[in-house]
Amino acid sequence: MKMTLVAAALLTITASASAQISIPVQVRDAQGNTVSGVTYSISGSSVVLSLPNSSGGGTTAPTPTDPTPTDPTPTDPTPTDPPPSDASCGATPSGVTIVDTGSASKSYARTLFRPGAKDIIAFKFTVPASGTTIGEVRATTTSSAPLTKLLSISSCPGDYKNPIPSSTWCQGFSTEVSNVVFSTRAADSRFMCVLEPGKTYYANAVAVQKLSDTAYTCSSTSNCGFYLQRDKF
Repeated sequence: MKMTLVAAALLTITASASAQISIPVQVRDAQGNTVSGVTYSISGSSVVLSLPNSSGGGTTAPTPTDPTPTDPTPTDPTPTDPPPSDASCGATPSGVTIVDTGSASKSYARTLFRPGAKDIIAFKFTVPASGTTIGEVRATTTSSAPLTKLLSISSCPGDYKNPIPSSTWCQGFSTEVSNVVFSTRAADSRFMCVLEPGKTYYANAVAVQKLSDTAYTCSSTSNCGFYLQRDKF
């Protein structure tokens, strides 16, 4: 280890062979740091330097006086996931809940739902790409609900005012049981809602009696409940 002895004054010391005198001195290391607590001893004709950290292999670097840096708290708000979207339909409108009922090649069991008065439940289903598919979507009132729901089949969730293909057969309302019968055969357009094979549709259940209504047939989850099911013929 390279050390530099800094002499501030010239001292003349006279000692016998057995005398040892310890005098504080100033010593710096190679980096210019002051090594504190260093002494030297004069024994006879020899001068011995004593380092306080001689057994540890060197000096100790001074402790930094700068405060520990603290990362600033992020100011960006927590990211919020956008409303779910479905293909070309864009973001799902507020108040619309999508329930995926799977392929129209299979039935969807009768299930109870309790939406609010203004809520729309869009029952998503996909028509098989091949073969003939015929089925029915049915909404049934509960004992506590005054009326059941209007059913309207559309290409986008919640878009109940635009049933496809703008046919009266693609919407339905009745006081206790509303239903829509659908088919993939063009010849059935006289009395069924004709759907295209391979496409996805939504059977929207809404608490109104007609597409143009602005008043709702119920007021809360306690009297807006209904059962929905889809059957395959």
